[in-house]
Amino acid sequence: MRQKYKETIVHVGLGSLLLLLASQGHAATPFMPWSQYEKICKDAIHIQCIRQGIKRLARKGIPDSQKSQVYGYLAAAYLAINQRPDAEKALVRMVELDPCRDQPPPTLPPTMTRLYRATRRKVLHQDQTPPAISHQPLSLQQFRTSGLFQATITENLKLRQTTLYYRLSTSGPYTSIPLRQSAPNKFEARIGVRIRQRARHFQYYLEAIDCARHVGKAQAANQRPFEIVMQLKASSGRVVAGAVLIVLGSGLLVTSPLTFLSANSELERWKATNDITRSEAIRSHIILLHGLGWSGLGLGLTLGVIGTYLVLTQPRKVAPTVRQLSLYPNEADHATMVRVPHFYDRSPTPAPQ
Repeated sequence: MRQKYKETIVHVGLGSLLLLLASQGHAATPFMPWSQYEKICKDAIHIQCIRQGIKRLARKGIPDSQKSQVYGYLAAAYLAINQRPDAEKALVRMVELDPCRDQPPPTLPPTMTRLYRATRRKVLHQDQTPPAISHQPLSLQQFRTSGLFQATITENLKLRQTTLYYRLSTSGPYTSIPLRQSAPNKFEARIGVRIRQRARHFQYYLEAIDCARHVGKAQAANQRPFEIVMQLKASSGRVVAGAVLIVLGSGLLVTSPLTFLSANSELERWKATNDITRSEAIRSHIILLHGLGWSGLGLGLTLGVIGTYLVLTQPRKVAPTVRQLSLYPNEADHATMVRVPHFYDRSPTPAPQ
């Protein structure tokens, strides 16, 4: 028991001494190339790995991917010299740089897999809010000229996925395109010209998923998608139908007077006939011709009016509709901010209906 206690004291004392040497001597250590730094860390030269890692992190302009690797090497080196708290701190910084990484990076030894996953769960558990999306709905003119959808998305850690979902009808599945980052917290996506030209009814919403799989959405009130209704033009079928009706109506208007002329001829025959039987037959024929004439006139006028209406009139123009966002009472200063109540759900989120 005493021997084990002495060994523990020796290990802790040695680890503290090495850590002190690493923290005090890293300023005087020459800066080495990245390939050489990786080699000393992989060869388990822990003190030099820590010195060079601290020195490298102090430099400006290092990309986050390289910082993440350095923290991984530092965590392994600290753990090797029994400095677990410092190893955990290095792992926390590594996870914060790349929280969406589900599996541990190759820079960590297999023995640290469980520690990495526990640290990542701890970091992600601190993020209890979904991404916040600020979006100004597009007007009809903006949709037709540019088709550019822009949004400001803020997140505590990092985003896993940002997507624009759209469809060209009021029902059916959505098509998804990614929202590309154009600047810090700025995202955009563009709908192609061909899609905009054939669109008559456009519905869309924005979605952002963070590394903890919290989902934030920008959509209209009552969880409905934004809507843009196009101004419809008269179709060629409508014009053709109107023209056919006009031709038919004109034909009836032209032929109807001919039936009246025939009726007058029959009237003269009726006056000159002394045979009662034949006189009754001519009289019935005259009544029939008059009926056909007046019916033709009425039907011709009706068809002409309907055909003219179809050709000359447009469908009712519907002003472009964009549903506004629902806001919480304390968000009056952020007129386009959507905040979705946080939840932790790894299952796919159903699209708005």
